[in-house]
Order: sequence, then C-alpha cells, then structure tokens
Amino acid sequence: MAYFLDLNPWAFIIVKYILTCMSVTTLLIFHNYYYPKINFYAHNFFLYIVGAFTMVVLWELYLVFLWHSA
Repeated sequence: MAYFLDLNPWAFIIVKYILTCMSVTTLLIFHNYYYPKINFYAHNFFLYIVGAFTMVVLWELYLVFLWHSA
C-alpha cells in the first residue's frame, strides 16, 4: 500500500476501497459454506474477521492522530 500512497493519495484510497469490497463480497458469498473436514461453518469466522478489521482501523487511527503528533 505504500507504493499507492507514494504514487497518489487517490490511488491509495481507490485500491484500499476495492480490496475491502472484494474481501466483504468474498465473505458474503461463502457465508454459509460448510467445511466438512473440520465440521465448521464459514460464518463462525465472522467475529474474528470483524475483530481483525477493527484492530486495523484502530492501528490506522493511532498512526494518524497519535504517532504523528509526537
């Protein structure tokens, strides 16, 4: 992502938006998929994925507001 950020801020935003949309679309497509080998449904991973996205957003907010102000 540093490449796109150095290239152009709009390129960074567009690529990040497209990657996020593709990830969410993939999650929605496979939401009810069942993995028989491990006896597990894909929607059980949803909370972990939301937690990971939340941690990324918190890290980015930290970088924007706290790290640059020091």
